[in-house]
Amino acid sequence: MRAVTPLGHAVFSLALRGAWKREDDADAMASARKPRAEAPPGRGPASPAAAGPAPAPSTGSLEVAAHGGRGPGVAVRRIAVLEHSDPDRHFVASAVREAGHEVIEFSLLRKFAQVLSAGEQFDLLLLALDGSPDVVWSAAKFLRRLAGESTPLLLLMRPEQLLGNKVVTSELADDFVLMPCEDCELVVRVFRVLASRAEAAKEVFCFGRFEFDPVGCTVSIDGHGTRLQPRQFELALFLFRHANRAYSREEIFRAVWGDAGPLGQTRTVDVHMTRLRKLLKMTGTKDVSLVSIRGFGYRLFMNTYPSA
Repeated sequence: MRAVTPLGHAVFSLALRGAWKREDDADAMASARKPRAEAPPGRGPASPAAAGPAPAPSTGSLEVAAHGGRGPGVAVRRIAVLEHSDPDRHFVASAVREAGHEVIEFSLLRKFAQVLSAGEQFDLLLLALDGSPDVVWSAAKFLRRLAGESTPLLLLMRPEQLLGNKVVTSELADDFVLMPCEDCELVVRVFRVLASRAEAAKEVFCFGRFEFDPVGCTVSIDGHGTRLQPRQFELALFLFRHANRAYSREEIFRAVWGDAGPLGQTRTVDVHMTRLRKLLKMTGTKDVSLVSIRGFGYRLFMNTYPSA
């Protein structure tokens, strides 16, 4: 993954501010996105009129609906849908609900980011992001960082966003859907992404008495599991994988958060390390100790080496 310079972070912040400003302007003016070209029957809605009666407008807060019907053996997943357009969001949410999943709808990027920052976890993110490919890339990277690398991401994109695209989908998303689309295509893409991630996450990592399960972001000690926030889980897994080695704060931030970040971001590492140290203390184990190295970084000491 590419390193992001301070200038890159400034551009990234400006892009997000621009996206949030557009959301505020759209709400203030009560204007939605321009209607898309009319789609054939069975496809996503091209305009509010084509969508038919719609549910109550989303305010950007959690909207959990009852599960629809699902085939035997299909696991229910918790899926977040971010789409500013009410008709398009309702179309996507309805299609996914009919497949038997729990759907949480968001109309605002800012509200969605707040929920992720609070530690809310999802099995899949379905994201429709407004703007140019550069803005989509920045916003998707921002949300992926908040949700954690283990959370799959599927982009809902418009044709014009693919023009001049700098490999947005392969770098940041597991797949993408060109909108408008047929509901059956959307459901198939969702199934494929979930199945692919589940297959890749089947492996459980064992380090002495500690067992890491990427699927549920859980850490078990002698069979007693604790679920962590995605970023906390990735940090702990990184340290256990590289036990008994010292790493600087910058190296840890780059490995877990994806880039070097501005100088102030190393404070984020200290905050997460404090939480992890408290968690290790609560377990009562003496096999592992997390030591800070003044002016440099951290080292996780283990009495036993990883068995996997």
